[in-house]
Amino acid sequence: MLFPIPMVDTINTDQEFEVSSLSQKDFYNILLTQIQNQNPLDPLKSEKIVSEILQFSNSEKMENISKDLQAILSGSKELNPYQLLGKNVIVEDNQIKIPDSGNVMLGYGIASEGSQGYIEIMDTNGNIVQRIELSSGQLQAGDYLSFQWDCVDNDGNRVATGNYTYNVIVTDADGKTINSFSETQGVVDSIRYNNNKPVMVIGGNFYDLSDILEVS
Repeated sequence: MLFPIPMVDTINTDQEFEVSSLSQKDFYNILLTQIQNQNPLDPLKSEKIVSEILQFSNSEKMENISKDLQAILSGSKELNPYQLLGKNVIVEDNQIKIPDSGNVMLGYGIASEGSQGYIEIMDTNGNIVQRIELSSGQLQAGDYLSFQWDCVDNDGNRVATGNYTYNVIVTDADGKTINSFSETQGVVDSIRYNNNKPVMVIGGNFYDLSDILEVS
């Protein structure tokens, strides 16, 4: 059942004052309640909600809120974050955790085939601990390529356990930079909310839904 939003021409002055003093959070709660309880056979039209909300007040505050409504309504049609639980996803990310032993997988993507390229791995202070040259076979265009790093630095010593970051730099035959990015792959363990925004928990790390590159 939808909760009708009173129109300005159907409420008295006192009611109008109360409506215009609602907080942004109150408006979002009303809107989300309507969306969640809408009839799937007769879905709520975004134009109708925008029109009704705008009639609450002509204040600048309400006009700014109305600009965000389309984004919220659009988001209601997207994947429910809880449907990602247990799914294998690829997300854009350049962070890695070095274990006590063993290797780590560095994921990356390249928009088009490169001529030269390398991976730079940095510690938390931004110091480059290893610079890995990529072979021609590792410079092919692809959305999920990977390189297994033995966690050894430029001096041949195993790096300390902890958090590191890495960048992928690829150029073509003319020395022009090719669009490339770092990424990681894992299973969504849980969904948490940070400032009312859903985030995925993958291997103990937190990722926004906007970081998703692929779901399988």
